[in-house]
Amino acid sequence: MDEYLVDIFTDAGKDTIKTYGSSVIDVVNSMVDLTFVQDINEITRAKDQKSWSFSKKSSLQELRSLKALVRDKAQIKLHLAEDS
Repeated sequence: MDEYLVDIFTDAGKDTIKTYGSSVIDVVNSMVDLTFVQDINEITRAKDQKSWSFSKKSSLQELRSLKALVRDKAQIKLHLAEDS
């Protein structure tokens, strides 16, 4: 697990939060779960300062809507395990 700093936008304005994940995809998924996060500006991995910038507006609302369609997340993990 790596430490990441995430520049976000909320109703209160711009902020930076710290989170942990095994990849930048884990970090984006975490931001989708945090409903107070309106948008992601940049994600920086602390150990090597590698960063991912989001110049266009990311659609966290769209990702939240898609994630809400998944009813049984345990089944997804089961099928992924069977396929590998």
